[in-house]
Amino acid sequence: MGRRSATDNGASARGQTRGSDPGPCVIVGPGAAWDETQVIAFARERLAGFETPKRIVAMDSFPETVGGKILKYKLRGMLAGQPA
Repeated sequence: MGRRSATDNGASARGQTRGSDPGPCVIVGPGAAWDETQVIAFARERLAGFETPKRIVAMDSFPETVGGKILKYKLRGMLAGQPA
């Protein structure tokens, strides 16, 4: 799996409290292989321990404004229904 498999990414905290578990999300390109453990291992090599995501969510698309900005409150709502 290459690093270029993700076509877009976004991140949103799942909770409103300090220290909440981040919920990074990616849009995987068509036909690209997706392996969450490889992406997390790649991040672990380059980031500090507290910055490394515990999970990454693959999505088909992000909720966006007309201008193309990610609607983080809707992204948080989508992640709230998923197990940690």
